[in-house]
Amino acid sequence: MYGAQVGVQWGMRSDIRDLKTSVDGYQRQQTETNAVLQRQIDDWRQETKLNRVNIEDTDRTVAELKGLLVGAGIKGVSPQRTPK
Repeated sequence: MYGAQVGVQWGMRSDIRDLKTSVDGYQRQQTETNAVLQRQIDDWRQETKLNRVNIEDTDRTVAELKGLLVGAGIKGVSPQRTPK
């Protein structure tokens, strides 16, 4: 009887260790996934900031060109628009 009880307890301990190993693996995988997603979000933010700067530079250059064309008396150039 005692041997059977020890055997059952040993089996339960083994099952608990297996479950802990599975949970640890899941947590590790989830942490890695979260890190990848965070890097992607950070990259997206940096790209968005860079795009904003590029758009502002482009708008400024277009405004300068329009000013030069209007100043030179070239017809057909619409006046500068106000950036949004």
